[in-house]
Amino acid sequence: MTDKKQTTYERIGRIIELSNQLEARVKKIICTYLDIKDVKKKDFIQDIMLNNMLLNFSNKVKLFRHLNQQEAWPKFPAASYITIFNIRNIVAHNSVRENVSIEVIEGLGAFTRTNHETVTGSGTLETKQLVDLEKDFDESLKIITAHLREVIEIQAIHPDNN
Repeated sequence: MTDKKQTTYERIGRIIELSNQLEARVKKIICTYLDIKDVKKKDFIQDIMLNNMLLNFSNKVKLFRHLNQQEAWPKFPAASYITIFNIRNIVAHNSVRENVSIEVIEGLGAFTRTNHETVTGSGTLETKQLVDLEKDFDESLKIITAHLREVIEIQAIHPDNN
């Protein structure tokens, strides 16, 4: 959860970093699943084919989702991944400076709110507050993390040992 004393930039950075960590985890699970013994081939898959500059997070998740279906692992939390992707993109591609508003509440002082604009699937422009985005992000991350733990347990995949 977010520390109330963090700056807006730190809060946005937290979302981006946690998204990057999740991507690395998915990548490791895919590589571990492949169980490639040849070090050169394993390094090629992990460092080149699944490199973040060549294969984006969304496509890694598609590979992982395929494995999830093929191996009949626990129900894949597709909606949670979509939420993570969307929120990461909202905060990464919106200017903080242009979206800050100050709200003054008599007796309580001034509060800074960071609003982020996004376009829904139907083309409607929506404005969301960072605090709400963080809440949705954290809920989705919790669901995904639980799923990853189940997959690791079921398959005896230990990506941190590779």
